[in-house]
Amino acid sequence: MIDVILLTKDSEYVLEKCLDALYGNVPVKRLMVIDANSKDRTLDIVIKYPNVEIVGEKPTCRGIARQIGIDNVTTDWFAFIDSDVVLCDKWFEKMKLFMSPNVGAIFGVDLPRPLSGFRLRFMQMSSARVFQVRGGCHDILIRKKAVEDISIPSNLHTLEDAYIKEWIERQWKVIVNYEACCYHYKGKRSFVSKESIISTVKEFRKFGLVKDRLIFGWIFTLMSLLERAQKVSPT
Repeated sequence: MIDVILLTKDSEYVLEKCLDALYGNVPVKRLMVIDANSKDRTLDIVIKYPNVEIVGEKPTCRGIARQIGIDNVTTDWFAFIDSDVVLCDKWFEKMKLFMSPNVGAIFGVDLPRPLSGFRLRFMQMSSARVFQVRGGCHDILIRKKAVEDISIPSNLHTLEDAYIKEWIERQWKVIVNYEACCYHYKGKRSFVSKESIISTVKEFRKFGLVKDRLIFGWIFTLMSLLERAQKVSPT
């Protein structure tokens, strides 16, 4: 069984789907919920599920929230799962196949909905490329030992996932698992929100165009929006 860390903020619109898929596909020892002062029914929903622990005191940024989660992990492996994603069937079974002794983290690709053929391959490739350049924590399995000494800067509200990935890669292998994925219920507003724009600016300053982060990132975003526009719910 593993600990799972879930960062939330006003997540009620998709939270039950997220948690149903989580508990249906992951052996959850403890679900640590780190809430950023939600004003909706988020906390009312999470307490209905087993082995839930509300951790932290309304963290002011994601860097602080992820550090709180890491500091409270008790299992050899743990997962970061975003509150707006739905895990695919057998997510954990697919992920644990890569738990080799030299692996510190396993990342599941990010899809807007179930896909097939060329669209699936393209979105898998794009999601993997974005992760390889700047990281991601929406569905990732991490070895506790790989981050036991990490100290995430307390001012990182964006790119904290890049910091975590780069930290792990100092001594461990990081794997992209194309067979495991999450379906991301990211709303259209989030793509053009102030937070998203600030994140893009910071990413450009950090990565530039050297590793084509912006090219793949914006193509991935456009394709995601087009797929979501078809309004097909993940199953």
